[in-house]
Amino acid sequence: MTNNCFPHLISDDLPLHKGAHTLDKCKCYSTDRYDNTEKLIAVVEVLTCDCLWRIYQREAEHIVAPGGVLIADPIARNRRINAAYAALWRADDRFEWAGLAAFASKQVGCGLLHAATGMEQINRAGFV
Repeated sequence: MTNNCFPHLISDDLPLHKGAHTLDKCKCYSTDRYDNTEKLIAVVEVLTCDCLWRIYQREAEHIVAPGGVLIADPIARNRRINAAYAALWRADDRFEWAGLAAFASKQVGCGLLHAATGMEQINRAGFV
């Protein structure tokens, strides 16, 4: 895919459930076991579905909390989410679901805004 919607990550080029580095670049140590010195690997980074989920979770968090600070205004946050869905669809129209999600997210945001306005009017009228 050639678009600028998502940043290219090193993990994009790695096969799933394979080592992220060759063995010679992994942390290794030696140990004596049963009168033999064995070379053991301390850390082998393997790309898993869980790793990918964390990568995408961080991207999603960056959308609603740029610089690690959550967008406090729910309307602004909803607009940012809508824009992210729309950008994904516009970057690659194969992601039809993202176009639908942009519309659905906007409608939910409008509904929440309408409900909040209605509650304010009810409170001002003294019905609660």
